[in-house]
Formats: sequence, structure tokens, C-alpha cells
Amino acid sequence: MENIDILIHPDGELAVGRNQNKPAHVEARRAFYDDLGSRLALSGLVSVARDNALDDG
Repeated sequence: MENIDILIHPDGELAVGRNQNKPAHVEARRAFYDDLGSRLALSGLVSVARDNALDDG
């Protein structure tokens, strides 16, 4: 199995920077990443799973 690194920019304004730790910013980032898998459409893509173990505390 091979993994790839990709860079995806959010639509519109979204606080995804690491130095923005207000609860609203943290929640906006969590929601962005939770929804991201449902928005990916790549040829041959069988499944998408978000690994919450990689989230910062």
C-alpha cells in the first residue's frame, strides 16, 4: 500500500493555521478535516478514512 501527501485549500475563509487556537478556530479545522473525505473524488479511490489519532490535543 502506498500513501501520498496532498495539499488541499479550503473554500472561502477558514481558520486552518496552526497558531489559531481559539475554540472557534479549532472547531472550524476539525469540521474541515471531518468533511474532507466526503469531498474527495479521485479515480480509483476505494475508501477514505480520517485517522483522529493524528490530531493534536
